Amino acid sequence: LLLNARSLNPAGDNTWKIGLLRDTVSATSVPYLAIAVTETWFRPYTMDAAEKVDDYNLFRADRLSRIGGGCALFIHGSLAVTDQVVFSDKNNSLVAVFVKQINTIYAAAYRSPTASSVGDFRRLLIDLQIFIDKFSADAVPDIFFFGDFNLPLFQWADGSSVVIDQPI
Repeated sequence: LLLNARSLNPAGDNTWKIGLLRDTVSATSVPYLAIAVTETWFRPYTMDAAEKVDDYNLFRADRLSRIGGGCALFIHGSLAVTDQVVFSDKNNSLVAVFVKQINTIYAAAYRSPTASSVGDFRRLLIDLQIFIDKFSADAVPDIFFFGDFNLPLFQWADGSSVVIDQPI
């Protein structure tokens, strides 16, 4: 499940959003193994307890330099996360976890729509690739990569893209 919350921060007027997420999760007959949330708007001082969803463990990457952005993963409590990576800069956030028992990586990313540097996003992708490579020696893990990538070079109306002279 992927949600773009546009703020789950309990400090604002959005306290109903975490309640809605909790209600959605409790209404399902089969639990989601992972829930990715983009634009969490969490701050470093936001306590995990304020964002608790029963039977899920929270992993997050807060956007440190300004309000907005950030991402989080809620991983079902039946799954043991054995490793994680977090990346955050002024425009991008990434949180990824590895669940050894099912040989799976779950990753959530956020890229600001105002990000102008391809290099910043490349750094996020490199960090993710290094994380994936740690577990690929024995058996390539399943990878679920969720995100709000805000791709300004993609023309949604006709499916074309603007060509740039540097690879991501």
